[in-house]
Amino acid sequence: MMYYPKILAFISLCFFSIIAGAQTLFTKYEGNPVLRVGHDGSWESKQVSHPRILFDGELYRMWYAGNNDTCRQIGYATSADGLTWAKYPGNPILRVGPRGAIDDHVVSPGAVVYDGTNYHMYYTARSYTNTGVICHAISSDGISWTKDDANNPVLKRGDPGWWDDYGLSAGPVLKQGKQWKMWYNGFRSDTRWQSGIATSSDGINWIKDTLHNPLFESGEAGTWDEYEQWIADVLPDSSYYEAFYFGNTKQRAIGYAASKDGIAWGKYGGNPILTTEHSTDDKEGLFQSCVVKERDVYKIWYRWHNCADLFYTQRSIHARKRTRKGRQKLCSEQTGSERGEGKQERGETGREDRGAERDESYLRERHQDSRGKDV
Repeated sequence: MMYYPKILAFISLCFFSIIAGAQTLFTKYEGNPVLRVGHDGSWESKQVSHPRILFDGELYRMWYAGNNDTCRQIGYATSADGLTWAKYPGNPILRVGPRGAIDDHVVSPGAVVYDGTNYHMYYTARSYTNTGVICHAISSDGISWTKDDANNPVLKRGDPGWWDDYGLSAGPVLKQGKQWKMWYNGFRSDTRWQSGIATSSDGINWIKDTLHNPLFESGEAGTWDEYEQWIADVLPDSSYYEAFYFGNTKQRAIGYAASKDGIAWGKYGGNPILTTEHSTDDKEGLFQSCVVKERDVYKIWYRWHNCADLFYTQRSIHARKRTRKGRQKLCSEQTGSERGEGKQERGETGREDRGAERDESYLRERHQDSRGKDV
């Protein structure tokens, strides 16, 4: 994937300053873990994972995966503060299918979307012979679900030789007007995870963007995300998208990226933003997170790789006034610069933009100034 100077500078100043300008690190909750495994012999006795959370201003609603010795199914919990959770007594609310079904071994939540009338769940489905497809279920209350058997799976593995030919894992889904967008994760037989995007007009019939997928380039040799990257969450704003993604070389960590269209992503130069350096218990790396943004606070529920429970951390954002002015200035310039994107996308990169170089230099200085306290 190619990022051109003025676009890259726009991404850098408009988005990455939000992270680089923060005054505090992620603060791990002292009462962790916030969601524990069930009792011996229960459907979730071995592990709870894959949290998906919606917040309506008053109540947090979590859909999560639970494992025992035989299968993975989906449970439901609620909380007034995001820290103290009450599990639904009727769990699991979405069970594996009968033997021979495409989901007879694993159902795991990737996204829950409320369209104003119904809840839509997109979940990873695996059988004892199927390495992963994405399925759909619908509910009027978020508790009683009906699998969309007539259309499942709604997203299949790629053709042989493609980057997602071996298995898929459900990721974040957004409904924006009449368009649905899904960021999903796939891998080949070498188990190298990457992320792609698919779109839909009805939330059921999905079209993969084969022109741009996979979306993220591998990190440079020796970097934290050299081996694989997969998108955990995408947060929309009025004019851009924020992504929190997992990278892996020797140990999993969380990075940050931003995009104007959800397709061309720029990675934050100070990645990873959350690692075991900030969470001393997480010796095997971070895994399976959910991010909710409330005003100036990013809230993350996550699991670390060799742990059975779910944990919580948060980070407050306070961008500097100087950065906001720079962001507004560059955002206003971007409208004019986009006229040249067509040629650039066809490979005609043209001359480097001096303004972009100056903006990138400024960003590097900001990173150096704040490196010791920001990430």
